[in-house]
Amino acid sequence: TVLSYAVVEYAGERALYLADSVPVLADVTIARSALFPVSFGGSAVPDLSRNVELVDNPFTGIEVRPGTLQAPNVVWPSIKGGDSPLAYVVPGLLRVDEGATLDIESGAVVKFWHAPMGQLPGIWVHGLLKAEGVMFTSVYDSAEDAGGATYIEAIDPQPGDWGSLTFFESSEKSYLRDVVIRYAGQVRGAVAMQSSSPELTRVTITNSAGYPLSADARSFPVLETLTLEDNAAGNGLEIYGGLTITGRQTHVWERLGGSTPVVRIIRDTVTVGPDATLKIQPGVVVKFTAQGRVVVQGALSAVGGSDPAEQIVLTSVHDDAHGGDTDGPTVPRDNRIWGGIVLEGVDDTTELQNVFIRYAPVTLLDAAPKLFSNRIALAPGAGLRMTPGSSPDMRGARFEDNGLNGIAIISGTLTVDQKWTRLGGAGEDQIVRVLEGEVTVGPGAVLEIESDVVIKASSAGKLTVLGHLRATGRADQLVVFTSLNDDVRGGDTNRRPLNAGAGDWPGIEIGPEGNARLAYVSIYYAEVGLNVLGETLPVIDEGRVHIAYGKQPLACSARVQISPAFFFEYNEIEVTRCPSP
Repeated sequence: TVLSYAVVEYAGERALYLADSVPVLADVTIARSALFPVSFGGSAVPDLSRNVELVDNPFTGIEVRPGTLQAPNVVWPSIKGGDSPLAYVVPGLLRVDEGATLDIESGAVVKFWHAPMGQLPGIWVHGLLKAEGVMFTSVYDSAEDAGGATYIEAIDPQPGDWGSLTFFESSEKSYLRDVVIRYAGQVRGAVAMQSSSPELTRVTITNSAGYPLSADARSFPVLETLTLEDNAAGNGLEIYGGLTITGRQTHVWERLGGSTPVVRIIRDTVTVGPDATLKIQPGVVVKFTAQGRVVVQGALSAVGGSDPAEQIVLTSVHDDAHGGDTDGPTVPRDNRIWGGIVLEGVDDTTELQNVFIRYAPVTLLDAAPKLFSNRIALAPGAGLRMTPGSSPDMRGARFEDNGLNGIAIISGTLTVDQKWTRLGGAGEDQIVRVLEGEVTVGPGAVLEIESDVVIKASSAGKLTVLGHLRATGRADQLVVFTSLNDDVRGGDTNRRPLNAGAGDWPGIEIGPEGNARLAYVSIYYAEVGLNVLGETLPVIDEGRVHIAYGKQPLACSARVQISPAFFFEYNEIEVTRCPSP
């Protein structure tokens, strides 16, 4: 079929409709049609290089009709239209089928138009997309680098004028190189990935309605030298949907973006199964929404470098201090709290080193990880929370500006022997333990507390001993139990201007079968300093047990002699005898 020295004038919405056909077009003028001068299905590209003029049509470009490309090798060349390239206009969803390839050559401009009542435009890639030196943008984008005006009724382009370039599972070898993407991202990111790993090199994404990039947790894109600017939700890689890493696999979060790092934004729970490993490489910044968190049942390896550029940062999506703006316009009172890191029953194969965690706690549930040289800051409560049975190897920890500057001991029962040693520096630099609720030393278990340890308790905090308590201080390094409001011992832990008072916390209870051996121990501000339900009082091996500033220093149920090594003062009840009235 040949159209030569022909004029097609005043035709309908598609003046020249090509159905998998490539006629010869030479010296042809298509003018004043109702909509598109040329329309094709995406596979068979018409050759407009032989003096084909498009005059006074609403669209100065050719339509790529929505549908599915199934040909094994489709090439879209750059279409010349005078001084500027003509645009390919996609007014709906174009699918590249599995087994098909769409190769868009350098200089091509692809624009998307959301036709009235039509499907959200974009390209879904199940096969292969190769694009190098290509512009993807809105049909309303009349900028010179986008080929100028394409639509006669063009308004100002807006973020979300079209959907996205979406890569699915079978598109691992797709790539975008030296590509510009503008005004996309109405539902997902401008580039969206689902169990796919395309390559994006020297790609610029601007003016998206959401994030420039979005992916599920099973996508591992290759990102190198990206420019992400003026995207409404912020500039980063949105990870949507939860993830459970199962089996013996290792899931790696590597540094993305090369010299211009790209931040991951986690929206849901990432769970590391019992035999699996999550590895976070140095220099990685991961941000979380309020619902985002990491739960580790297997192993977590997050080992950053001592240089600030090599540390690992885990923080809120609203935190612009690390990784740039990733949430768009915000106000100072944004809630930056997220779900934190939960380590469930992990051993020392889990290691966090040179990790900076902001706006969330680390929670240990009967866990024994290595925690070396980490910083935890701005958590709503304690930066580190743990069950009584947790025994981390913790060195060089720094807690900064948390709601509770200490380690919160969660309510629970200790079933194995445990030793509490002093953490941090001396005096006010000590990292104190805070009993959040009732902590029970179970039958047969031993809780050993070494000298110079300060333990504070909230109003619900209580130590119940059904097994064995060994608290051994020294004359100049006491073991101290006191109120959370006590700023004299262990410093200002709760960062609140409250004075400690009698009955601030319930105290220590020794069960009928429990026993305690104490040396140089002080108990302050309790409801009942020591409540002994058995037949014998605690054994005082050395020094004295000082109980002061509480309501009642000692309560006992058996008739026993109170040793002079018990020293009571400044309590509301000064006279104590056994059994207590």
